[in-house]
Amino acid sequence: EARSMEVSVVRASAPTAEAAAVATERVVARLRTADAIVAFNDVCALGVLSACRRAGVDVPGDVRVVGIDGLSLGRLLAPTLTTLAVDLDELARHALDLAVAMIAGELPRSGPEVVRTVRHQLVVRESA
Repeated sequence: EARSMEVSVVRASAPTAEAAAVATERVVARLRTADAIVAFNDVCALGVLSACRRAGVDVPGDVRVVGIDGLSLGRLLAPTLTTLAVDLDELARHALDLAVAMIAGELPRSGPEVVRTVRHQLVVRESA
């Protein structure tokens, strides 16, 4: 069965908790009609959770929140943060290898030949 979803991108001014909170506050009226917010990273998800709490938006009752990183701080939040845990060591190795190859002229700066996949795992906690 094919599924589709509507995606709305809300940009924060920086990848910080504070900027994510401000961006979330701008769209708070739409949050109760959203299924989920996927934040740029776990730190931004912290800002989203904070803005939701201040606005009376229940997480995960009204909207689910997911971060991306797998940082341990997610276990300390209330609700605990669902996250896409990424192997940051592998990511760093790929980034370094790609940068060296690009500087040496062995790879282009963009395109399918520079796409890499890193190990990841969805860690489901209370926020989703």
